[in-house]
Amino acid sequence: MLRRTSVTLLLCLVASLLTGLGAAHAATRSPRASLSVPSTVVSGSRLALTGRVSHVRRGTTVTLQRKVGRHWVRAARARTTTAGRYRAVATAPGGAGTTTYRALVRSYGRTVHSARRATTVLRRVVATMASNLSQVQRTQVPTLTVATTPARGGVAAQLQRWSAGTWHAVITTVLSAHGAAIFHPTLGGSGSTLLRVVVPRTGDLAAAASRTVPVTVLAAGTTFGQLMHPESTAVVPRSQATYATTKPTWAGDTLIRWDRPNTFTSSQAPEPAGTLLSAADGRNVANPASGAEYNDGNSSLQTADVSFVVTGRRFAIKYGMYQTGNAMVWIDGHPLSASPISARNTSVAAAKVEQQDWIQVDLRTTRTVSVRFAGPVYFTGISYPAAAPVTVTAAPAPFTLGVVSDSYYDSGTPAFTYGGSGAAVLNTDTGFRIWDMAQGGTGYVNDGTGSLTGDSGDPGHYASPFGSSARIAGITRAPIDALLVNGSANDVGYSLDGYVAAVTTFLDRIAEVRPDLPVVIVGVEPTTFADQPADRATELTAEDDALRQLAQQHTNVVGFIDPLTEHWLTGTGSTAVPEGDGNQDTYIGTDRIHLSPAGQAYYQRLVASHLSGFVATPH
Repeated sequence: MLRRTSVTLLLCLVASLLTGLGAAHAATRSPRASLSVPSTVVSGSRLALTGRVSHVRRGTTVTLQRKVGRHWVRAARARTTTAGRYRAVATAPGGAGTTTYRALVRSYGRTVHSARRATTVLRRVVATMASNLSQVQRTQVPTLTVATTPARGGVAAQLQRWSAGTWHAVITTVLSAHGAAIFHPTLGGSGSTLLRVVVPRTGDLAAAASRTVPVTVLAAGTTFGQLMHPESTAVVPRSQATYATTKPTWAGDTLIRWDRPNTFTSSQAPEPAGTLLSAADGRNVANPASGAEYNDGNSSLQTADVSFVVTGRRFAIKYGMYQTGNAMVWIDGHPLSASPISARNTSVAAAKVEQQDWIQVDLRTTRTVSVRFAGPVYFTGISYPAAAPVTVTAAPAPFTLGVVSDSYYDSGTPAFTYGGSGAAVLNTDTGFRIWDMAQGGTGYVNDGTGSLTGDSGDPGHYASPFGSSARIAGITRAPIDALLVNGSANDVGYSLDGYVAAVTTFLDRIAEVRPDLPVVIVGVEPTTFADQPADRATELTAEDDALRQLAQQHTNVVGFIDPLTEHWLTGTGSTAVPEGDGNQDTYIGTDRIHLSPAGQAYYQRLVASHLSGFVATPH
């Protein structure tokens, strides 16, 4: 009897345990989702829908549905992160009124309705505005940058599209404090269309006629390769043009300076030479007459890369440099010389004194040509003889690729050469304008401490990690059509968990501020040192693997490039200390860390090759 009772109790205990386990399993199979939606949007814009799922497990998917009449239709789909957060971008319906959304969660083969529903009121913005534009910039994807003069924030600017014989409002935004607005409209279809931007007429803004802007909308599935127009390697024949590197001696030399409006198209936002030095010294030593310098908010200068259109026969490119440097010039897409044009500062105090240099161009006939100049730090302008004046106008802005990186793209070397600039070389290989947002010494976690912060930086121009508020703000306002994030080896030494969290935050923020921006992630840099710590390679491999997995989980990311796993660099040597064990003997420069000019040519060619196969629109 005792044995039978014991068996009965045992069976009850097992049943109870199984029931409890079943209940626990049922709980994990029934995740609950919350959903948040902006309360007011403009008709025709994109909605960024965010939320969180409890009891989340890897692989959980969230489907966002919009109620239409009595039925639910799919609006967007997103995958959750390991923390249970999700984000999806949906197109807001047209018209006015209230729209209800819900989130459906699928986990362990079961679909569970969201715990909450969110509503959003859609208001169509219709207004009669007077145009007031000082600059409208065209790009090849539906991204438009507009600025007003003088700068004035808080003013609503409206993007309009020409269709069926009239202008239709597409999207409205508010000008920043700098008087600039960036539009990311969803236009649909492909081919060319006409857009214009209008802003209200106010007392401090002079009225101007509306400008129409041709915009090429990318068809679905367009690849970066289909948009590329690499510079030719065929040198301009001497029968068409020659050049000299001496100071012009022609009579009545006239200079068209870098800061003349609507004259030059730069790869970055130019500032007067000496701007960073002014910040460091606490006094104003900036001198626009010396030329323009280029930086992205930190203490390092990047090389100039400027395009323009010249009508005439003779002109000279005037630029400034320190120590030694070289530059390249292209006429109608062809280089003036087979190799970079070198210059050397002859001053005794060459390291500290700027020297002006020239590249004179002599066309055999008077004609209109497109010109690109890339190289040393300062671009001053274009000079010409009074007896044979030329006209200079800004070149159309090409497809613009932003680059977030460390010193692999940040030209922090004393020479400031064209060949040492990753951004300028990538421009040559793709034909894209490269908006260089690199900051030396940084990474997803590393803030550049010891190189560009603290006492080593300039006040207000310190470096910061990739996902800092300052760098996200820079990405938000940059007139870019896509983003390349070049992985950094500077994050070695940080915990893998901290690295994953930093990368996740960075990608989440990009999706938040630029939901339609295609992003390409490059793995960690593959440089190897003969005397590196034993665990460095292991840490880099772990970070590279994590970066690949995180890139696959974000809908903005359209491609992953992996220099480490593909062994782009081999061996442990450099041009200064060749070891005879790999290509680093040629491709790593004298500091044993960064790419040599030959290395930049090799590295950027591989980046462009991989980039060409990726789709230029986010998933």
